[in-house]
Amino acid sequence: MYTAWPELEFESAKPQGVLVVRRLDRDETTVIEGTEGARNAALSADGRWVAFAAAKDRAGTKFALKKVALENGRPSGKPQSVCELTQGSWFSLGWSSDRELVFAASLNTTIYTVSASEGESRVLLRADGAQGLEIWQDFRPLVAGRSMLATDVVLSGEKVKVNTEVIDLASGKRTVVLTDAGSAQLVTVSKAAGKEVEHFLVASRSDLSGLVAVRFDPGTLRTLGDPVTVWNGGQVNRFDLSPSGTLAMAAQASATVDRRLAWIDEKGQPQPVTATARSYSGISISPDGERVLATQESTSPDDLGTQVWIQDLKRKTTTRLPVEGMTDSMMWSNDGRRIAYSTFTNEEFSIWERPAVPSGGAAKMFATPIAQQLFVAPSAWSPDGKILAIVQSDIKTNKSDVLMLEQEPDSTEWKATPYLNSPADEHALRFSPDGKWVVFCSVESGRHELYAQRFTGAGSGAKDAASGRVQISTSGHDGGVWWSADGKEIRFIDGDKQVMGVDVKTEPTFSASLPKVLYSIKDLKTRSFSWSPDGRLMVILEGENERVNKIDLIVNFEEEIRAKMGAVK
Repeated sequence: MYTAWPELEFESAKPQGVLVVRRLDRDETTVIEGTEGARNAALSADGRWVAFAAAKDRAGTKFALKKVALENGRPSGKPQSVCELTQGSWFSLGWSSDRELVFAASLNTTIYTVSASEGESRVLLRADGAQGLEIWQDFRPLVAGRSMLATDVVLSGEKVKVNTEVIDLASGKRTVVLTDAGSAQLVTVSKAAGKEVEHFLVASRSDLSGLVAVRFDPGTLRTLGDPVTVWNGGQVNRFDLSPSGTLAMAAQASATVDRRLAWIDEKGQPQPVTATARSYSGISISPDGERVLATQESTSPDDLGTQVWIQDLKRKTTTRLPVEGMTDSMMWSNDGRRIAYSTFTNEEFSIWERPAVPSGGAAKMFATPIAQQLFVAPSAWSPDGKILAIVQSDIKTNKSDVLMLEQEPDSTEWKATPYLNSPADEHALRFSPDGKWVVFCSVESGRHELYAQRFTGAGSGAKDAASGRVQISTSGHDGGVWWSADGKEIRFIDGDKQVMGVDVKTEPTFSASLPKVLYSIKDLKTRSFSWSPDGRLMVILEGENERVNKIDLIVNFEEEIRAKMGAVK
């Protein structure tokens, strides 16, 4: 059983994601009806139920925990509701027993437990987050109803620390049993002699490079000896070992280092840029259209360090900029001399500004403590360069607001003022060329759409919203916005990966034409994009095999564990 993401038509009201069942002895799959919006799933130990977290709307703003019965591996009946999930957009979940579920929202230090029969959830464990940004994953029962295995992931500085812990379900006590490995599963293997058994923890290395096993005493929670590699045949994203000894592994043919930059022509065809292939993750084109600011992600899953490069398109040279922490959401200043960017460390989310050359230091503009779980990123500079619009995303509620940063008079300090902070998720703000209007994305209608409203100042968000908004898009919005220098055209990518153009007038009042399709990039495998000053689109083309995912099966894997562990006895 696994989660699949079939491509849906944009007009469909169904949220993306479904649960799929496939028999190992047949080349056929069955979609479990009623599991639309499934994000993650967990099978009960007795195999009679599967629990899953599901989005309730297309925009992914509301979620619920559900379960569906299985009979001989096949779905039986309709999914049943367990409880509402009020925080987060991605969830880790598991069964602590056949009667109880545990779950945690992404980037949330709290683990909850709830009766599988439906009811109110309660807090099982709340970590203090003192080590850094902490994430719980991969809950598996150890002693049903008494203890469970859990993976603790801590994002600290530029490193990812992964440990396997045992959590006591009555007291919430935590015991680290395995370091530098996660997704652990307790495996009981019969000795060759017959009736005697041995217990092992089988886990994935923190860098996902293979599987390890170590002897384990469930009574004392002690490992016996050092972990031994039992599989190193490639990157393992997820794995599961069945009671019969069959190992299933979800592997990905990672090709992130093969990503390339390309311009998209008027027919929607990519024209590659002459540049070295790298593991590009984000790009931003300079105001003069001659340079590209690019982030390059680490190829190691346990390393959060980000490299930042400036590519000169004319001279065909690259220059690396020194930055610290995990870097994201870069933006050029209007004169192209400086860049603003977001980072996070084990202490805070922050926005910095630095020269667009290797020399010179960086200055912090804004920050929020990690404990508040409010990620911040630059969005747009006002035309006069006095205001930086930023997006503040609440990780707990999956909601974003737009704030305006202004420098205090006669000071180097920046002050943040809320501008778009309605109950709806709002982000991706851009200023008009004359600074009198803003365009932004909102999910107030239930899906991502583009709107415009008058801008009269950093502290005038409520007044500007009350003056009225004009909806720009009609088929969704996906990503950034381009506004022509003369203020007469807006371009964006819609929900069906089509590049759309809209003619606009701002005087005497704001008006917009119906969006028209310029070209489509739906069939291109793109990672990210940026608009040039003249309205051309540059994209990151994914590596050739980057989206190739597969599930490998290895039968009698317990024999492999017994053989590898026997060799080091």
